[in-house]
Amino acid sequence: VEIDAASLHTGIKPRDEHLKSADFFDVATYPIITFNSTRVEPVGLDHAWVHGDLNLRGVTRPVRLDVRWAGPAHLEDQGKIYTSYGFQAKTQIDRQNFGLDYNIEMEHGGLGLSRQVYLTLNAEVDLIEE
Repeated sequence: VEIDAASLHTGIKPRDEHLKSADFFDVATYPIITFNSTRVEPVGLDHAWVHGDLNLRGVTRPVRLDVRWAGPAHLEDQGKIYTSYGFQAKTQIDRQNFGLDYNIEMEHGGLGLSRQVYLTLNAEVDLIEE
């Protein structure tokens, strides 16, 4: 999977702009985030753990994605049949393992940002039958 790093979205524009800067994802230097799966471990009918390598900011580390499947949904439009499959994948990473070291010292001590980051990926795959 290749992800356009500029497509990252938190819902807060100033935070998104900061996350895309050199302090965090450095989108100008590292425009693509990649994930290469190494194995799939079924957990249930609509659930699997997908193991693989995540490359973020030029650093590759193994991760396990917790993937849920939704679908299929069948649609027909102008004689074509569309089948859609929705997926949601979640994982947790230690951002410092990927060179994301930026932080803020709090006024009364401690750091403002956690090392742990939760990532969620929503995807849809459409198949077209003619």
